[in-house]
Amino acid sequence: MKHIHLETVTSTNQEILKYVDEAPVYLTADNQTAGRGQRGNTWESEPGKNITMSILLRLKHVRPAEQFAVSRAVAIAVCDILTPLLPFDKSALIKWPNDIYIDDKKIAGILIENSISGTELKHTVIGIGLNVNQMEFLSPAPNPVSLAQILGHTLDAGAIAAGIADRVLKLVGGIDGATAFSFEYHRRLWQIGVMRPFHDTATGEIFTAAIDHVEDDGRLALKDAAGHLRHYYFKEVAFL
Repeated sequence: MKHIHLETVTSTNQEILKYVDEAPVYLTADNQTAGRGQRGNTWESEPGKNITMSILLRLKHVRPAEQFAVSRAVAIAVCDILTPLLPFDKSALIKWPNDIYIDDKKIAGILIENSISGTELKHTVIGIGLNVNQMEFLSPAPNPVSLAQILGHTLDAGAIAAGIADRVLKLVGGIDGATAFSFEYHRRLWQIGVMRPFHDTATGEIFTAAIDHVEDDGRLALKDAAGHLRHYYFKEVAFL
């Protein structure tokens, strides 16, 4: 896959659209001045320390109804690259819908933006922010962690980014329907089956439930203390 590296960009997801005719392609930047995360948040990354990257793919084999399969495949790909780097007692896990956690700390965020044309995805931009060598975090984000903090030494961020790009291309290319990678996604799902508090963002209700499963359209299915299933799309419920 073609690789473009730039020193500074506003957003890798925006910059990579200049290379739409060259897909598949991935772009990395030492410094991202307006990196975006899920829920409209910014992504903190010390220049030159971490991975800020975007991957641009053409996915004519994926229908719009199968978009969440792309999200699953990308999250699994990042976990596949990270887990062998970690101590034997730690694994990279997926916090619904596609943040990457180690223990209870966030090491990576993923932002996927699809362009739909009729009954197919025209192209897909996959933005990934991964904390690699940053040792101190200054933003109000509650729980960031980096590989260097966990391992006690720095790593080759460029090599990790290349590994992620190759793994994403392989897994996303293997999507064969809306159920693709469902088993692997659930096997790596952070806190599945664990009773914990949630916040219903529409009603304001605070309730206790456990993750039961995630539907193929991305809806989170929670089983509350009374045994009832509650279904939520992204932004309709928050972990507390």
